[in-house]
Amino acid sequence: MVGKSKEIDTLEQEEKFIDDLVNKVSKAQKEYATFPQEKVDEIFKRVALKLSSLRIPLAKMAAEE
Repeated sequence: MVGKSKEIDTLEQEEKFIDDLVNKVSKAQKEYATFPQEKVDEIFKRVALKLSSLRIPLAKMAAEE
């Protein structure tokens, strides 16, 4: 029975983690919706540039795996 208790604890921790994450995302989404288009464009530009700079290291990691 001890094993079941640990499983339940783990499931409860996972559910709490997911619930907390969803709440954070929801809050961020509400704030993000208030941004002017110029700020949204700048955020997407920065994310795209960062991801672009990581493409080679990520490709190498994928090839090694």
